[in-house]
Amino acid sequence: MRLSLVLLALSWPAVLWASANTQSAHMSVPVLNQDFVTPRVLNDRDTGVSYFLDSDGRHVSAVSPAGKLLWRVDPLDEAHCSAYRYDRPVILYFAVPEQKWWQRKTQYGKRNEFIAIGYNSTQFGLLRKSSGQFIFEGQD
Repeated sequence: MRLSLVLLALSWPAVLWASANTQSAHMSVPVLNQDFVTPRVLNDRDTGVSYFLDSDGRHVSAVSPAGKLLWRVDPLDEAHCSAYRYDRPVILYFAVPEQKWWQRKTQYGKRNEFIAIGYNSTQFGLLRKSSGQFIFEGQD
């Protein structure tokens, strides 16, 4: 509980900034500047959960409508992926998977249960909203 409050307190400036730039969970949110990662927020209309891309470009957090930290992960570290092109790649694409792309991924479940993530290293995958589990899809 204390850790959740500390993490929320430390990220509060990013939350305030991001609230002015909030995107719906049903919209794509590409982050295009490779020199600086803009903190982003995806809000799930169905559950009320907010998903935050931290300004370090590495961590994603899920926060309940009550403000409780549900999980916080570094997807590539959690999936034990080795370095590729960059020592510490950052997330440049953070969005709900597009419908045309998702048609090939039906084995995972419903499209709105995931966040699509793409890194500057061209690594990419899916982040399960319920647990933060990262499914590594590959690299170009």
